Amino acid sequence: QREQTQLNYSTCVLDDIARDVLQSFAPRFEKESIDIELDLAAGTPRSLDSDAVEQSLVNRLSNAEKYGASGGKIRIATNQDIDSVTIEVHDYGPGVPSKLASKIFDPFVRGNDRLEAPAGTGIGLTIARDLAIRHGGHCELIPSESGAHFRCTLSTSIRGRGGLLT
Repeated sequence: QREQTQLNYSTCVLDDIARDVLQSFAPRFEKESIDIELDLAAGTPRSLDSDAVEQSLVNRLSNAEKYGASGGKIRIATNQDIDSVTIEVHDYGPGVPSKLASKIFDPFVRGNDRLEAPAGTGIGLTIARDLAIRHGGHCELIPSESGAHFRCTLSTSIRGRGGLLT
């Protein structure tokens, strides 16, 4: 098992990270005619590893672009409470096949392995989940009537990350 790098916590705003990542995807989404729906409600500064949060969101948006573009829309929502933040990505494409739902976060699992399928290694969601766990949180596939809906919740309290409060 490879050694994990230490998370580097700093005070940052989840909504700002989401906007920055979305801006980097904007030309590709526009080219694919994918509309973006934003529901951002995490504007209070919190202690997070902004690079890890960005990587997690990039992985989920990349999957939404690859597998959900046919739905024509991606919804990004954030929220926060006293000791956590949540970021959701919901595309409106074909969704995750039921036979894959229980193992979608396992390494090298891909939504489509056919030759004409989008390129990828099948580790993006594994990384997103692992980063959420390292933040004292979790990442989950939310049942949805259409498309794929992923929610990652991250702890912003020292206690939630396994540390001691002093």
